[in-house]
Amino acid sequence: MSSFQKDNESLILVAIDAVASAELDFKDKPQVVDPNTNANTSNLEAISIARYFLSNTVPDYFSNDNVAHDEDRLVKIGRSIVDLLTMGGNNDNVQDENGNIVSQGLRHILQLCEVLSRVSADPSNPLKVPKVQFGKTGLDMPMVTLGTMRFQQTWGQNIHDMRDINEKGQQNLMEILRHAILNLGINHIECARSYGSSELQMGEALQQLFQEGCVKREDLIIQTKVNAMKAKDFRETLDKSLSLLQVDYVDLFSIHGLNLQYH
Repeated sequence: MSSFQKDNESLILVAIDAVASAELDFKDKPQVVDPNTNANTSNLEAISIARYFLSNTVPDYFSNDNVAHDEDRLVKIGRSIVDLLTMGGNNDNVQDENGNIVSQGLRHILQLCEVLSRVSADPSNPLKVPKVQFGKTGLDMPMVTLGTMRFQQTWGQNIHDMRDINEKGQQNLMEILRHAILNLGINHIECARSYGSSELQMGEALQQLFQEGCVKREDLIIQTKVNAMKAKDFRETLDKSLSLLQVDYVDLFSIHGLNLQYH
């Protein structure tokens, strides 16, 4: 149960005020576009919304340095608040169906933030993702895995090598990998040949982790996916994935996108 005990209408009003405050703060500021960091207007506004909302609902969230300075999470929280309000028509009427959905969504954000701040703040009880046996494979699979569709600088094939990759973006990818693997115990990494520059960047990141000695190849469950295609093209595409990931094998393999009639 969330510690914010006021009624749902008050909760929605806090969210509306958070958005209005951020819009006012950024109204006369120049628009900054930076796709590689959070130093752009869109993300900074989302961070501002999240900080206002959580400061007035879950203030303890910011007493935990482990989560308080995670701007990526704040961006997602801010965006979620905006999406919920947009879906509800940006009003505080909780009597209709949309209002109930908005208030439930906001309560869910609060509950997640409360749990996260409590668990992460206790060094004697580190947050670790539970593992279960994955079917008949014998693999111990974390219940939350690391999908890498968004671990990329761009879609398409216009990135040729690491010289084309933004350094700050790659550094952020490394920090996420370290946190997921070393702190949370998430060792299943799911890639795909069609995820833009993801495999290239992941391959470089994995090699760096191996060289640092903080993780071994056999500690990870690496998975990739290739679309259905002709046998010759399929083999070449799979070899390309292995080459970009800089590994000799993958632990799991999937056929990607079997969702058309001719498949």
